[in-house]
Amino acid sequence: MKVKNILAALVIIIVMSTVYLAYYGLFAGVEIQEIKKGPWVFVYEKHVGPYGGAKHVADKIYRTLSKEEKVETLRGIGIFYDKPGDVEEEKLRSVSGCLLEEKDLARVPELEKKYRVGEVPAGSVLLVEFPMKGSLSIIMGAIKVYPKLSVLMKQKKYKPVPMIEIYDPGKSRLYYVAALEAEKGLFESFLR
Repeated sequence: MKVKNILAALVIIIVMSTVYLAYYGLFAGVEIQEIKKGPWVFVYEKHVGPYGGAKHVADKIYRTLSKEEKVETLRGIGIFYDKPGDVEEEKLRSVSGCLLEEKDLARVPELEKKYRVGEVPAGSVLLVEFPMKGSLSIIMGAIKVYPKLSVLMKQKKYKPVPMIEIYDPGKSRLYYVAALEAEKGLFESFLR
């Protein structure tokens, strides 16, 4: 009887864990599209260290823009420069912030006086759309998406570019973007 109860509990744990992980994107497909997208204009700060810290930077910018500037931002952005494992965690470089909505683009000159403002121009990108249900979705997406993007970029002989993540909680979507036509030096300019 004890063995039967232990097996039943184990089955329940496995089923519940699978359902939980499925909710966060475990079984989500990875479809890579090559399309024209952009531009993306954003307010950001630089971050050096574990990529998990980039979220705190974006949250800070969101609160500051909302309270001090009365700018409503609905989407976040992170640009990740280094491949974890190739670079020490404490030296990983990223920029993180909030995308400006179209209605606030006229305020860019004013915002540039107080904040870093960047733009990734419209152009050809590799794009993957992934469900975003919470922080675990971001981790699961990175595990599933980046290896496939890397393989495709090598197959098509695309030059390596920093990876962009766009977080759209209103649509419960996470977008992974490789800006293929970004002008040389564009991404480095965000780090200055």
